[in-house]
Amino acid sequence: MISEIKKSLYYLYKLSFRTVLIFWLVYLGIMGLFMILAVTAGGGIEFFGVNSLPSLIFMCIHGVIFFKDGFPFVIKYGVSRQGFLSTLFIFSIILSSIMTGLSYLFVRLINWIVELFSIENFDFVGLDMGEYVTLTDHNPIFFEWLLHLSLFILFMLVASVLYRFGLKIGGVLLAIFPISMFIRPVAEKALDLLTYFALFHDNYTPLSFLILIVGLSLLLWFSVKKASVVDQISFKA
Repeated sequence: MISEIKKSLYYLYKLSFRTVLIFWLVYLGIMGLFMILAVTAGGGIEFFGVNSLPSLIFMCIHGVIFFKDGFPFVIKYGVSRQGFLSTLFIFSIILSSIMTGLSYLFVRLINWIVELFSIENFDFVGLDMGEYVTLTDHNPIFFEWLLHLSLFILFMLVASVLYRFGLKIGGVLLAIFPISMFIRPVAEKALDLLTYFALFHDNYTPLSFLILIVGLSLLLWFSVKKASVVDQISFKA
């Protein structure tokens, strides 16, 4: 099992490293362009950026591609499904930690540049900075880490369902929850539950995320344990 995890971690690292690096370089380039435009505008136009959202969107998209490319390759090279899922969980924690850490450093870097060049019409914030810190007793950075981890596992689960069952059956299975939101009692209960995931709400508790992560991980296990290495969408291994 240990050797399987080591081999799988190395491959998953190679699968993600370049993608993560490109994302942050492109994002830095875009923010750099906005800062140049802010300086050029000379205070005539206000520029505003939020740091957490792009990295969370990246985790959603990367979760789908990551599973689609990683699962068949690792299994074909002799790694058991149990070994793959164990590696997947470990790697998810590592990747979420890296993305959250880089997100925090990114906010600090951009705001340092803004202060250095006195760019008054450019405002760039994250959950860990400014007035947001005083609105809650909880740690915003830990909240952001939980968000990264939850979304990454959720979208790997989405990819695994489509990979195993194909677009038709998989699409029907995935549509059950969104469609159930049209049932009023279900929608009201879902909205009540969401308050436990909202950082600035009194009901918020990190335990809600941990329960969600465990639940998603179990569903991912059930989806993967008998899945074929042949993609049921493209029918390619």
